[in-house]
Amino acid sequence: MQKSILLSLVSILSIILSVPVNALDCDGILRHGLRNIQVSKSTEASVATKYFNHCNKDFSSMSDEQMGSVEVEVFGYGGGGGSISRKQREERLGEWCKTNSSTAKSHKSAYEESQLIYGDAVAAWNNCNELSSQDVIITPFISPDALDVDFSLQYRGPTKSGVKFYGVKPKGFSCDVIVPGGDGTVDFDPKSPPEIGPEAISISCERDDPVTEKIGDQEYTVVPRGLITVKTASYPLQVFFPKEYIPSLPDQRADLLEKEVESLKASLEKANKVIDANAKQRDKIDSDISKKIKGVETKVGALGNSRGGKTFTINGPRIGGADAHTCPAGTFVSNIHASGSVGGKYGVDGISQIKFRCSPVR
Repeated sequence: MQKSILLSLVSILSIILSVPVNALDCDGILRHGLRNIQVSKSTEASVATKYFNHCNKDFSSMSDEQMGSVEVEVFGYGGGGGSISRKQREERLGEWCKTNSSTAKSHKSAYEESQLIYGDAVAAWNNCNELSSQDVIITPFISPDALDVDFSLQYRGPTKSGVKFYGVKPKGFSCDVIVPGGDGTVDFDPKSPPEIGPEAISISCERDDPVTEKIGDQEYTVVPRGLITVKTASYPLQVFFPKEYIPSLPDQRADLLEKEVESLKASLEKANKVIDANAKQRDKIDSDISKKIKGVETKVGALGNSRGGKTFTINGPRIGGADAHTCPAGTFVSNIHASGSVGGKYGVDGISQIKFRCSPVR
């Protein structure tokens, strides 16, 4: 299942190379997805995502616009080709892929885990492009620290859009919406949703105040997770913001904490198995002891309740004979008496009877 999800994401990402130029307004969402990976996972996970998303592509077959989109995703804002030649731009991307190949391949598992995060960005990017295909352009503006987010919604088609704007639903943000109206602008009225037109609808969002959190002996400023959903009559657009630590939670400490949790889980599971095994063994020992005690009590009970015990008689005893007799467990020979004439070759042939008493140990 996970493999098919990854293949689907790769297929969606390949569509970037064939979308119209006006869809480039949506590509900022993908770059934001990479930032989310860096915040939630690690810098190495972000590098691995860039590598596996782009380094298997033929840069020479891309248009300048497509090349620019890849450059911005790989190198960041302001990382475009600028005044260097097309060949130099291709070589620079190739060199980046070569330099980061080892890091990316050694963190492929982090890349695969990150696809769930990046998948949300791909879904938002796809919806943004669907709206663009209807000439409804949503342009996101996200500040470098991801604390302020603005959206511009505008129809750029030849006629009316026919697509209504149903407002914005923030979590972890507070948002103001301004829509064109009359000679100026008016506040958004959810009871009378406006149609998206050539004059832009403006959405301005500010992230909730951070809180303080202590981990070990280190105190962090924590920016809560956030989600902004722009609702239209066609496709919604969701942009996600993960919980963020300032200063950044060290990757090594995060990995250590995760490994410690896994180790504790493994130890707990092992302890539970030992406890279960010991419980079964204890139950068996208890059962065996109970059976032995019951058997001894039965034999002792057969001796009677008197302190004197029970007398056993052997008539015509023979050495090693089948009539040999022992006291039951839990008793001892407290008295023995032989009777009859003494004589014979071994001095025992004349014993005609032996009586002995088995008394309980009390």
